[in-house]
Amino acid sequence: MAELQKNYASPIAFRQFNLKNRSGGDPASDALRAQLLLNQNMETPPDLVVAFGPPATTFWFKYKGPGFLNTPFIGVGSDFTLPRENFRPGNAAIAVKYSFSNTLEDLLGLFPETSHILMVFGASDHEQRLASLAKLQLEEYAHTIDFEYTNKMNLPIRAPHNSRAP
Repeated sequence: MAELQKNYASPIAFRQFNLKNRSGGDPASDALRAQLLLNQNMETPPDLVVAFGPPATTFWFKYKGPGFLNTPFIGVGSDFTLPRENFRPGNAAIAVKYSFSNTLEDLLGLFPETSHILMVFGASDHEQRLASLAKLQLEEYAHTIDFEYTNKMNLPIRAPHNSRAP
């Protein structure tokens, strides 16, 4: 942001809206957050909206409201997670392309004796899609390298430690 402000002749104002503390998809909470976002930007609407990641992109498309239909939009995310069906003329995407095979080739250049790789993914929908993409892209290496995926593992739930003995 500082670099853009320094190198652009006209003044630029940035407004950020963090979805980090979202309710986890609770529709009522999301609708309230959306109303807050829209109310904060009604008087001086933005010239451009940039959403980073699939949750932010999906949130914007779902809740942007009629006052922002013509506001230019850029969605940033991986090439397979951005909701392409929601993009309209005037929207743009900055899509990251995952190449697990290129990463593996680099790894094998550094560690040519590698024969077993632990692929650590979480259990979210996004991480499940990444794990599926990795399996697909690394299929051709399966005859020489053993891949182990962690995305289906569950962490044991432990009762909170109580320092008082019964």
